[in-house]
Amino acid sequence: MLKFLPVFAFIAAGAFGYRIGYQRAQEKWQAQWAQYSAKQAQTLARQQAQFRVEEQRRNQAVKEVTDRVEKQLANANRDAADARSAAQRLHAQLRRYRHDAGASCDTGACGAGASAKTACDMLARLFAQSVARNQQLAAFADDAWRRGRACEASYDALTVR
Repeated sequence: MLKFLPVFAFIAAGAFGYRIGYQRAQEKWQAQWAQYSAKQAQTLARQQAQFRVEEQRRNQAVKEVTDRVEKQLANANRDAADARSAAQRLHAQLRRYRHDAGASCDTGACGAGASAKTACDMLARLFAQSVARNQQLAAFADDAWRRGRACEASYDALTVR
């Protein structure tokens, strides 16, 4: 058995040397992996911060667009109310004209009173229908324009600069 002692010592020294080398390689690999992980974590944190800043910029831009569109909508509603009141005043004035035309023709002062009243009534109805339709078309056009501008402004706000 003593003959094999140097062989066993050599094998044991080799195994011990292998184990030490393996541990050093593992430690080196773990140190490199930890360095890589730390670098990845820093990169991730930096990117998340950049994305948060961009998200805040976009949210602020969309909020500004929304506020501006709401102001435009309020102005448009106010303008529409003004237009409606102007149309109502015109209708009232037209009713007075119709009434005056009918009253003057009922007295027999004008010979063509019935035809004048009928023509005046027809023009009044035509005017009322025209105003109503024009109000509908104007409301549709204003709404489409506002929505288009809001969409365009939102897109411009969200695009990367």
